[in-house]
Amino acid sequence: MLINALRGHCGEFGIVVAQGASKVAELIGMIEDREDERLPAQAHEALVSLVGQLRTAQAQIAGLEKKLMAWHRANEASRQLETIPASAL
Repeated sequence: MLINALRGHCGEFGIVVAQGASKVAELIGMIEDREDERLPAQAHEALVSLVGQLRTAQAQIAGLEKKLMAWHRANEASRQLETIPASAL
C-alpha cells in the first residue's frame, strides 16, 4: 500500500518507474536525494515521511520473518510438513 502511494504521488508529478516492488528503490533514491528538484518541497516532505513508514514496515516484516524461521527450525511438525511435495497438496 505504501509503495502504491509513493508511485501514485510521484506519478502526479510525471515521475514514473517500472512496476515491481524492487523498482521502487529508484523512487526512494530520487525522493531521498536532496539535490533532486523534480518534486516541490511540500511533496518531497510528505514523500520522505512515506519512505520512512515503508522502511519501518520492511524492518518489522524482516523481524517477524526471522522469528518465524526460528520457530520453524525448532518445531518438528513444521519441519515435517515442509518435506511434503507441493504436488501432493
